[in-house]
Amino acid sequence: MPQSANRRPHHLCLADITTRQPDPGVPYFTVTLGGITLYAPDAAWLNGAVDRIQKTIEERLREHLLLTRNQLEKLARERIGEEVGDRVLGAIIGRSLRFGVSTVLPCLTVNGNMLRMYSHCMNLPVLNEKLGLLDALISEKSAISVEAAQLACFPVRGWGTKLIAKQLLSHLAYKGRAVFVDDDLFASPLPSIENAIRNPRK
Repeated sequence: MPQSANRRPHHLCLADITTRQPDPGVPYFTVTLGGITLYAPDAAWLNGAVDRIQKTIEERLREHLLLTRNQLEKLARERIGEEVGDRVLGAIIGRSLRFGVSTVLPCLTVNGNMLRMYSHCMNLPVLNEKLGLLDALISEKSAISVEAAQLACFPVRGWGTKLIAKQLLSHLAYKGRAVFVDDDLFASPLPSIENAIRNPRK
């Protein structure tokens, strides 16, 4: 809600967007995104800035099959060309997720934690195709290395594809379709299940 007449200040930059309420007497306008309120001196400028940042986030996700949160933030900031606060950027990433334009691929780590990888919804057909390929390879070969997964999914082995291949395998592990042998090797869960059936604990 505006605290004064909407008089647009000059030379606003994205660093002027904050998640902290300004001091009393300082005019501000707000946008609330998923429980996080953003403050800026001008309403129209704030709405336009949020849209601009969101568009950049989604462009970067469309250009890359999968990105970690740190990669996404770094690439977005590079294209925007201005500093954006961490919480501001996080709130706008959340907005894109709620709009269904961005999506999260949950991945299991070797320590049993979950790592969220980010993608654009338009990349989902390619992601699903590669996940299906790796699922079939694990079933056929019983185990697959990250390097073999990279070669199968990305024969050219472009930038970041080894990490993406590993996270695709890690997503299969999250879904119960693969198990970690070590940090670089994934196996089919079927032999473990069969062994457990043959040798139940007494």
